[in-house]
Amino acid sequence: MRLAPDDVQMLRDMASAAVDGLLSSGSAAAHARDWGTYGEAQRRGAVAEFVNLLNDQLELGVDLRFFSQPPVNDAVTKGFFDPATNSLHLNTHPMAHSGYGDMLSTAFHEMVHAKIYEVTKGLPAAEVLQRAEAGEISYMQALAHFNIFEGFYLEPEVVGVESYMLNPHEQFAFTGQHFFEEGLRSRGIPAPSVMAGGNPLLDNLRRHNVV
Repeated sequence: MRLAPDDVQMLRDMASAAVDGLLSSGSAAAHARDWGTYGEAQRRGAVAEFVNLLNDQLELGVDLRFFSQPPVNDAVTKGFFDPATNSLHLNTHPMAHSGYGDMLSTAFHEMVHAKIYEVTKGLPAAEVLQRAEAGEISYMQALAHFNIFEGFYLEPEVVGVESYMLNPHEQFAFTGQHFFEEGLRSRGIPAPSVMAGGNPLLDNLRRHNVV
C-alpha cells in the first residue's frame, strides 16, 4: 500500500507550515549561513528553536535530546523518535549531518513519526480499525499503528533502504521530509534530497501528480 492523496496533502501542509514558520522567525538564514562557525551549544539552540516551533504547530510535547555518534561501517544514525519517552534524539556528531538544513530535515522526519504515532496512541487494535473504516483516519495511518510492533517493521539491514522506506511509518516520514526539503531549498536554505530518482515513494508522488 502507498499513501493516499489525503495523506500526501496532510504532509504537504505540515511541511509548508514548518518552512513558513521557520523563515518567519528571521533567524533561519543566519543559522544556515553561520552553521559552520557554530559551536555545539549554538547548533543545539538553533535546532531547539525549530523543534519548539513544530511542537506548537503539531500540538505535540516532544522532548528534544541530543547524542553524538560517529558513522559505523559507513552508516550513520542521524536521529530517532522514541515513543516510550515521547522524545526526539538528534545526532550532533560532525559527520552525522552536512549542515543546518540537513539537521532540520532529520528533525522534521522524526516529528512526523511523532505526529503519526500520536493519532492512534493507546488505542486498542479494534478501535484503530473501526476508525479507519469510518473514515476518521486513513488506512495508512491504521497500518502505521501496527507497523511499530516487533515483527511488523522492515529493518533496513535486512531488506535494504528502499524497502525499509515502504514501512507505513516511514512512508509518512520520508514523504513529509521530501516536501520539507523542497520547501527549504525553494527559500534559499541548502538541504539534501532524501529521495533519489526511482525511489518507490517518489514514484507514488508522481502518480498522484504532486511532483
